[in-house]
Amino acid sequence: MTKSELIEILARHQAHLKADDVDLAVKSLLEMMGGALSSG
Repeated sequence: MTKSELIEILARHQAHLKADDVDLAVKSLLEMMGGALSSG
């Protein structure tokens, strides 16, 4: 699953959220996960 597919699915299932908000949340989450993985 790509990041854009994840954003699309989440936006569809959480219709009360704006697509831009879902996009920002997914990007933030992936950035935090990447930081956690790189720091061990």
